[in-house]
Amino acid sequence: MPRPRFHKLPSDRQQRILQAAAQAFAALGFEKASLNQIVEGSGISKGSVYYYFDDKTDLFATVLRDLWDRLFVIPDLDVTALDKESFWPTIERLYIQVLESMEKIPWIVGLGKAAYALPEDVLTGTVFGKQFAQLKALASALIERGQRLGVVRSDLPPSLLLTLLAGAGMASDRWMVDHWEELGTEEMTRVSLRLFGVFRQLMAPPCTEDPHG
Repeated sequence: MPRPRFHKLPSDRQQRILQAAAQAFAALGFEKASLNQIVEGSGISKGSVYYYFDDKTDLFATVLRDLWDRLFVIPDLDVTALDKESFWPTIERLYIQVLESMEKIPWIVGLGKAAYALPEDVLTGTVFGKQFAQLKALASALIERGQRLGVVRSDLPPSLLLTLLAGAGMASDRWMVDHWEELGTEEMTRVSLRLFGVFRQLMAPPCTEDPHG
């Protein structure tokens, strides 16, 4: 976590520091990005990095959490108000909002590659522990609501559905980061939209009775 004095800075200066660091990490990766490159264009000196952050790792984690908070805005959503007609359109709308936010950040793919170079337990625990917990809580509530409405399969436990969804999401994110430059932004946007259909099918109730049920 950044030191308390970082949060006392004006928000525009905080963002200037994090944006400069994000671009350096995206271009060079965590290991190769030097503090000189990180602070270039940020308006602070190399020594000031240690005034606001414990070390380069702390700065990198702060950059990643800031990106997460900008992309995955946990909505003030009344899950209990969703009905059969509004359930999936509401989730799709939230999914598209994330995609649209991603398209506005030109260095997001490079930063994603740098992030996925971290061990998964570090990424999902040390770096994004709080954020993943919030997202998991929302996803769990949505799955349980969808099961009650009959729009999410109920032949599997909610916890297993959440595990399947999280695994598929992580795998698809890693694949997209690895192949983004190969396919290009336009094609990857189309792939992302089709992925929503895949996730929905994964969660959909079976069309027929399970003969093993």
